[in-house]
Order: sequence, then structure tokens, then C-alpha cells
Amino acid sequence: MTPQIGRVADSPVGGAPGGGASGWRRTGNVHRTAPGVAGFTLIELLVVIAIIAILVAMFLPALSKAKEQARRAECASNLHQFSLGQIMYAMDERERFASALRNSGDYHASYISSSLHERLREYLGKEISPCPNLRRGVYPLPPYSQKAVPWNDSGIGWVIGYYNLAGVPRELQPRLNPASLIQSGRAVRWVSPLTTYEDGHLPIAADINEDMSHATWTTMSNAPHTRSGHRSVRTGTQPDISPPTIGAQGGNVGFVDGSVRWKPIRQMSPHLVWSLGPNIFGYW
Repeated sequence: MTPQIGRVADSPVGGAPGGGASGWRRTGNVHRTAPGVAGFTLIELLVVIAIIAILVAMFLPALSKAKEQARRAECASNLHQFSLGQIMYAMDERERFASALRNSGDYHASYISSSLHERLREYLGKEISPCPNLRRGVYPLPPYSQKAVPWNDSGIGWVIGYYNLAGVPRELQPRLNPASLIQSGRAVRWVSPLTTYEDGHLPIAADINEDMSHATWTTMSNAPHTRSGHRSVRTGTQPDISPPTIGAQGGNVGFVDGSVRWKPIRQMSPHLVWSLGPNIFGYW
């Protein structure tokens, strides 16, 4: 007969078969229990940890890429709304786009005037939505230290998270295309459309891929779409901090015909985007 594991054996008292009236007593004989399941050895634990680390290293870049692709799609949608707001404004103003000058009277592609900001909010029925990668600031590093976009730069204008490329006054456009920069190849000539009747392939808005390598003050270059999202690099940290150098993948561009298209950085060209100096270049 096979003994039961873990039972304490009983024996009758008094030697009588069956125990008689003398009762029972425990003999203290305990059968041996079955051995438990063996634990992991240190080597086995290290192997498991190494496998997990390898899997994480394999899947994290794919997850990061998927998130960036989703942000790019949302960015294109928001840029499309901004572009439609510009076109709706023009339709109410005999097909003329709003002036691109900011409150300070000069042109900087990253800014729009306070009056245009209010008109666009009316047309869209809400605040202008920036590129999701720039919600915490186009210029997040000191001295600007932006915490959110849209951002009101008091007395200058609004930074909305996109370049405004339509409505630069005709007489101002030669300043954005100086012969010295064009001939040297540092910049490519561009045209700011003034009306919706112009070439439908002219850009009216774009992501802020900005090169501040030649700035004479403390500021930063921007690439809104690297492999892992937005990247800002401060001036003076390296000689070339242009968008291609700091990892820009490309950007969305909105056109006069109302379309929005993604453009890889290798197909983009640098353009001068500030009317007061030859040192701020935007890529689209």
C-alpha cells in the first residue's frame, strides 16, 4: 500500500488489534513530503533579463516611429485648417491674403499679427491649433523659454507654430531674396502669394524648419519632425545647426490651392524668412 504524503501515522494503544478500549496514540512518524519546484538560477535570470532588454530595444524605435507618424498626420490636419483660414480671409477680402507683417511692422515667417490672429480664430471658431510637436513652444530654450503655442510676443505678434508665407507686401519681397544670398547658394528665391488667383502650387504655410546658424544673438534652430519629434538646438553649440544637420525629416506644406503635402527634408530648400536681416532661414 502506498503511504499518503504528509500524514502522521497512528498506532493503537495496548497492543490490542484494532485498538480495543485502550484508544489511539500518535507515534510521531511523518512521511517525507514531495520535493518543491526548483527556482531559477542566477544565470537563468540574467538570460531572461537580457532577452527582455533585446526585445525592448527592438520594439521601442518602432513604437516611437509610429507615434511620430501619428503626430505628422495631426500636424498636416492642423496646417490644413490654418491654410483654409487664410483662404477664407482672402475670399472675404476680394481674394487678397492678409498682410503677413507682424505688429512690429516687419516680416518674420514664424509670426502673424494680432489682428490676423483674431480674424483666423473667428473663421475657425477656435484657437489656431499648432503642430502637435510644437505645443510646448517653437522656441522652448532660453532666452525665450516658451511653454505653449500659440504664444503672444507682446508688441511683436503671435507665434502660432507654423510659417505664414502668404501676404508679404510686394515691395518687401526683394529683401527676402537678396542677390548675394541667391548667387552664393545660401538661399533660394521664393514668392509670397498676395491673392488666391496666383499659382496654386505656391506655398502659403509650412512647418517651422528653421536655421539660425548665422544668428548673431542667442537663439535656436528648429526641426519639428525628427525621428522622435521636435528638436531645438541652441546657437553656438556647433557651427552648423541647420534642420538637415540636426535631424529634420521634413515637414508639411500648405498651398494656394488648399492642399497640404508632406515634403522630405532632402527636397526642401533654404529661404530667407526675416525682412530685417540675412540670418534666419526657413526650409520648405
